[in-house]
Amino acid sequence: MTLKTLYDWVSSAGLPKSFRGEAVNTAAYLINRCPSTGINLKTPMEVWSGRPAYYSNLKVFGSLAFAHVKQDKLDARA
Repeated sequence: MTLKTLYDWVSSAGLPKSFRGEAVNTAAYLINRCPSTGINLKTPMEVWSGRPAYYSNLKVFGSLAFAHVKQDKLDARA
């Protein structure tokens, strides 16, 4: 993965250039969780920690997100 690819991620997501550092961190995070032929199709994270990689927390880079605030049906709203 090249820095050009990372910069393309940032620009295609419509994010400012200040997010380039976060793109580099995201790339390193993903590379450490991808299987590698050099270590018998294990992930670097699995070799380092001894546990399989955890994928359920992955999100689309630059995706729009909303916070959900749980309210009871009888709570006052105003």
